[in-house]
Amino acid sequence: MADFDPMQPVGGSPLPPSPISADEIAEMRARSSDARYNDLSKSAELRLLDAIEALTADNARLTSERDELAGKLGKYAMPPWEADACKREAMAARRALCLGEHSQNVAPADIYDRIVALRTANETSREDVR
Repeated sequence: MADFDPMQPVGGSPLPPSPISADEIAEMRARSSDARYNDLSKSAELRLLDAIEALTADNARLTSERDELAGKLGKYAMPPWEADACKREAMAARRALCLGEHSQNVAPADIYDRIVALRTANETSREDVR
């Protein structure tokens, strides 16, 4: 059995390369009202046109949502080289604060407490020098 390709309709003919424009839909609607078509063909074609319009609207809505989400993601994502730089800075800060370089269980409060302790020790040593 051949592999299923979701981009190919069941009949095997390829889908159109681009969405159908509103003008093409209007032209098909006008053609479907021609007397040559029997009632069954008219109703089937009109249902297909309605489905095409609905899918086109859904596609536009989903494209808009995708672009909006991509914009939101862009606010929080960073290129790999920036992520590496942030990781190196965090590791250097942990080393300087004597907190385990690769430790995953260092809370921000631990870092803050360590900085306060170092500042206090630094101020105490300055007073001793005077």
